[in-house]
Amino acid sequence: MTQVVLNISNKKKWDALKAILDQMKIDYFAQDSTEIISERELELLHQAENDKENGKVNTYINHRDILGL
Repeated sequence: MTQVVLNISNKKKWDALKAILDQMKIDYFAQDSTEIISERELELLHQAENDKENGKVNTYINHRDILGL
């Protein structure tokens, strides 16, 4: 089994994703992140998102590019 963790902060996005998962007949389990993520973790998550938007983080293409293969 493969597990994927998604942090979705927008109800519209969750509703759209849920519809896609249902259509594809993919089982999922949803939890409210306020129970799981502390305020500090949430702050770090927002900081990481801002870093990505501001070009401070390189996007991952594939392992071959990283290794120069």
